[in-house]
Order: sequence, then structure tokens, then C-alpha cells
Amino acid sequence: MKFLRPVFFIFLSCASSHCRAADVAESEMLHEAQKDFSSCRGLQGVNVVADGRVVCLRGKIDPAMFLSVAKLRGKIKNNPYVIVSGEGGYVDSAIYIVRMLDEYDPVPVAGDMCASACASFLFLMGRHRVLLHCADVVMHRGLWSIDDILTRKIADDVKQRLVADVWQIHDFYDERQVSLDMINKPPAEVQRKLDAGEVVFWPWSINKLRSFGVKGIVSENNPDEVVPHDYAETCLAHHG
Repeated sequence: MKFLRPVFFIFLSCASSHCRAADVAESEMLHEAQKDFSSCRGLQGVNVVADGRVVCLRGKIDPAMFLSVAKLRGKIKNNPYVIVSGEGGYVDSAIYIVRMLDEYDPVPVAGDMCASACASFLFLMGRHRVLLHCADVVMHRGLWSIDDILTRKIADDVKQRLVADVWQIHDFYDERQVSLDMINKPPAEVQRKLDAGEVVFWPWSINKLRSFGVKGIVSENNPDEVVPHDYAETCLAHHG
């Protein structure tokens, strides 16, 4: 397994004091994110820890997770670090969680597997976001068209929910000025597997995420490198 080389910004030379201040701020965010990620290790579901400064969202994104966030929202302080981890779940639950937490100016932090709805929605909450060294943020399945949904042989209530999801996804990405190409246009080799009916998860480099319009990314990894899928588990084992 090849591990990515961390890239640290704090002591790089810079022509202006503003640039140096930004480097220091990024270093402080990384330090805080690493500490808060550790505080959520071993927890499942929704937990509010560190006196409301850290929200742990770990596991399946579903109505139970949304309702847990709703019940605990009074304990959350402003500008919390939100540890996002899991293999995805329901689109509507993910969007509702983001809309609720956006009121607190959250900083989502990925330090291990964050896939599907976790990557496509939870990781996009707030104005800034942190990718730690072992983060594995991966996309899964693009957006169905409404016409495709209507032709599927599924129950009408399921069709209605899927059509409503399409509208919500468009609104969500429009609000954040992020291109839907991030989830709709995977790399060519991934698209070939999808066309063949395979279930595929795929990552993007940090700079590619930025090209889609994802703002405020802070990371200790090379912004042009792409981590392999399933990177997180081996990386965490290696780095302790």
C-alpha cells in the first residue's frame, strides 16, 4: 500500500502577511480536527462531545440519525467540528442534517471512510472542511433523471421519493455553487464499470474537488494525488 505524503503549509515562505496568517490558520484547523477526530473514534451514531464543540456523525445516514441530531441540537455550540464517517444512506436525511447543522457554521472533518451520501452531502456542509491524512472521501452513483425514475418498475411511493430527491439534490448543489459533475461524471474507467452494472465508489483529488466548486478545503495531503478506495482502514492501521 502506498501512503500519501502529507503536505504541510505553515512554514512555507510567502510574500504577504495575509498569506502567512492563512497558513497558520490552516495548521490550527488541522490540529483541532485531528484532536476532534480522535475524540469520536469508537463512537457510533450521533454524539455531541467536548462541551458541544464536536459533533460525531458516524454510521448510516437515515431518519434515525437525523432525529438524533434534532434531539441533540441544543447541546451544539457555534462553529463545531463535525466528524463525518460512514458508507452513506438516505439522500433526504443527509440534506436535512446539513440544513440543520448549517445554522451553526460547522466544519466537517473526514478522517476515514466517508462515502456516497456522506461525501456528496455531509462533507459539503459549512464554509470550510478538513481532510485528514487517512480520509477516504468517495462518490457512489450519480443522479438519476426523472424520466429514468418514471420508467422503473417500482412502487409509486418510491418513485415519488426518488423524484423529490432529484429536486432536492439540484437545489442543494445550486445553493452551494458546486457542479453536479462531481457525482454525475466519474472518471472514464469508472463509468465503464458503472455501465457494466458494477457497484463502484470513486475518489477525486483535492484539486479536482476544488474545480467542481468545493470551497474551503484544508488538508495535509498532496492536493493532486488521488487516494485508492478502501485507503482509510489500512492507513489508520499503519499510522495508529
